Amino acid sequence: MDIRLIAFDLDGTLLDDRKDIPADNISALCAAAENNILIVPASGRIYRFMPEPVRTQLAARFFITTNGGEVYDAEEDEVLCSAQIPLARALQVFDHMKTLDVLYDCYTDNMRHTETTFAKKADDYFTEPLMNAMLHSYILETRQDTADLRAFLIARNGPVQKMQMYFRDPEERIRQLRILPQLFPDLVISTSLPNNIEINSAEATKGQALAALCRRLGIGPSEVMAFGDGLNDLDMMQFAGISVAMENADPLIKENASYVTASNNDAGIARALEHYEII
Repeated sequence: MDIRLIAFDLDGTLLDDRKDIPADNISALCAAAENNILIVPASGRIYRFMPEPVRTQLAARFFITTNGGEVYDAEEDEVLCSAQIPLARALQVFDHMKTLDVLYDCYTDNMRHTETTFAKKADDYFTEPLMNAMLHSYILETRQDTADLRAFLIARNGPVQKMQMYFRDPEERIRQLRILPQLFPDLVISTSLPNNIEINSAEATKGQALAALCRRLGIGPSEVMAFGDGLNDLDMMQFAGISVAMENADPLIKENASYVTASNNDAGIARALEHYEII
């Protein structure tokens, strides 16, 4: 099987638990790029907040962002496709979030927005050491504060790229994963972190974004390899001819994968590319 494109999640897949890229992963992906294989990061993050090495060291031109809400061509500085939540629906989601014991934020215009109270309470929702480190090294550093997020969205009067909640009660998070698809069947409910839920337009999934990019490039599913660990990676992996789950992946991701590789802390992407003799 000739692979022409490799797509991969970031957190829990490309990045180790310290949010660094294992050196073997960089070497392996660069070697694949030298063999004319397209390297496509696929993340819940927006492009500007992806780690600098992801943007500059992997020879990647195309990026799937906000869980598939956008496909970005960094070489041409062009958005190739976009799918966002209409404002009226976003406000309904927001009103539901306000009834819960959660922290919440949203993405608009490639910026993360939250309320000024977020930082004061955040440590209570990120108690696990690695998650707390991510809170202070990334989440708190990549947001714009506003006194009233709902009023901000109304004044802006435009669609929303992604909405997100962080829970301190794991059981409530599980309950909301059941409830939200019933309340908002037209939206995609997913998760990428142990304490979060992410909400996107129904057209905004990594799999749909990857399919759109492949159609544009004339690449078939059998020519795609996809890596992931979280539920928001599932349809991307189902699209790909070869799907690779990390050892640390959600059980459902493992069940649906062609192959289970080493963990994100053990350069699992590099190990899989070696296994399949891509490099």
